[in-house]
Amino acid sequence: MAEDQQALFQQAMNRHQANDLPAAEALYRDALAADPHNLDIQYLLGTALLQQSRFRDAANLLQKVTVARPDVPDAHNNLGVAYKALGEWEPAMRAFQAAIKANPEYSQAFFNLGAVMDERRLPADAEKCYEKGLELAPGDKQMRVALAEALGRQQKWEAAEACYRQLSADEPDNPDLQVRLGFVLVRQDRLDEAIEQFQKVLIAKPDYHEIHNNLGYIYERQGRLDEAVAASERALELYPDYAEGHNNLGTALKSLSRLDEACDSFRQALVLLPDFPLAEFNLGTTLLLQGDLAAGWPGYDRRGDTLDVPPVTYGKPRWDGSPLDGRTILLAAEQGLGDTIQFIRYAPLIQQTAGRVILHCPRPLAKLLDGCGGIDQLIVKDDELPDFDIEAPLLSLPRILETTTETIPADVPYLTADEKLVARWQKWRANIDGFTVGICWQGNRDYPRDSERSPQLATFAPLAAILGVKLVSLQKGEGCEQISEVEFDVVQPGDDFDGTTGAFMDTAALMKNLDLVVTSDTAIPHLAGALGVPVWVALPFLPDWRWMLDREDSPWYPSMRLFRQPTAGDWETPFANIATALQDLVNNTAQ
Repeated sequence: MAEDQQALFQQAMNRHQANDLPAAEALYRDALAADPHNLDIQYLLGTALLQQSRFRDAANLLQKVTVARPDVPDAHNNLGVAYKALGEWEPAMRAFQAAIKANPEYSQAFFNLGAVMDERRLPADAEKCYEKGLELAPGDKQMRVALAEALGRQQKWEAAEACYRQLSADEPDNPDLQVRLGFVLVRQDRLDEAIEQFQKVLIAKPDYHEIHNNLGYIYERQGRLDEAVAASERALELYPDYAEGHNNLGTALKSLSRLDEACDSFRQALVLLPDFPLAEFNLGTTLLLQGDLAAGWPGYDRRGDTLDVPPVTYGKPRWDGSPLDGRTILLAAEQGLGDTIQFIRYAPLIQQTAGRVILHCPRPLAKLLDGCGGIDQLIVKDDELPDFDIEAPLLSLPRILETTTETIPADVPYLTADEKLVARWQKWRANIDGFTVGICWQGNRDYPRDSERSPQLATFAPLAAILGVKLVSLQKGEGCEQISEVEFDVVQPGDDFDGTTGAFMDTAALMKNLDLVVTSDTAIPHLAGALGVPVWVALPFLPDWRWMLDREDSPWYPSMRLFRQPTAGDWETPFANIATALQDLVNNTAQ
């Protein structure tokens, strides 16, 4: 490089170091005009363009540098940063991997590669990148925060907590780290510890609106609803345009059954933050609970955007309800087993215009759904995907088909029990005298509000006291330990119940041989309803949206009757009402 060219290049670098990027760019371009093949100038010009957020220009120039100089890790890394900013994940990933190949101890490249994995919703891969980065740079706090977040996205809350505790120990006066630690405690249901953690922050920062909002969330989870409202309102006093605060206030109001006010709060959150999936979902489920299905389905369709790990998609266009015209559609089951049982009712409707209907369902339900109408092919996780044209989440079908309470496809049964198993359980049932009532009381304890929906087995005592009634357990796993604790008899179908036959296979066959099913809100009422079996459901004061309000029947299941708590936590009243109705049914059956 000639002396005058070197001087020009030095001027450019001086302006670059002074962060005068436009001047540096102009000088780099002058230097490059004099020496067009100089890779150092090209690299620094590309970096200046990157720093000015001119990502495409930066990527084009840095790509040339990396081809000519594949051994320069910074060039690959900066190229990756440009591609990442453009949302081009695959080339970004390749660039960061090339930077690591050129320098295996390049911690920043591991961080950037982890960030791309996060964007691609691959938190386990992101975790590995951050772990490696921390091996190389143990004091990198940004890397440790990113690792904690990746762990959280995998629900590895204990490991995430350890990260935040280490960070908090290094920066005890950093309120944001203290808040993140409190949030991780919440996710582990250590609510009292989380309250203590947040209140520590309030001592130093009493006007920290996010903390008041977080406390409102916890109080609502604990059923301290008036305190939840007060905490959320305090957050909004401090920051009236706080969308998350309006959403939390709406949640507390909903729990108090002040549903119109709750909807107003959710709508205000969406005014302030239009792309707020959780507020849309909360508004949608509240409208569904009120029976306004048409208004509620769009918000309910945001459910996937509220999850730590969104549902899997399959790379084909999402069905929008337009005519299928013989195309093959893949229906993707999601959420709980009861949800799949409830919404598989739509398959026959879809099949009327589709060429083929493929169901991708949880492995435990494969046997039960194998003979379900409307399904041409059933596949489970790890099966090779067959050819198909279009896809739809199973729980989005009501929105796509514009379902109202009047148009719910409620022809039952739409599931059938295995005939051989029905015959086997008929013989078993023949050994039991009296009016047989299948019962289930305990839902999945991992469900956030399971304590509200799951009564204790002891609450079934009024049913057991009716002369001639025999209670038969349909409970499996959690909750079965309560059978030995009650003072009334519960007939148990055996340790292998649903074991070798497959999930719900014995349950379905046994239900067909019972006189009645009485259950809390688990998958059991969905199975009974889909089979057309008489089923009575004991519901909490504020039930799941699908049971709506102020009605004793369900438009989803004609054979179902609903018994509701009049106030939160009162199981005595619905079970007394069930006992009265059961006594009448037994009397009428005996006549």
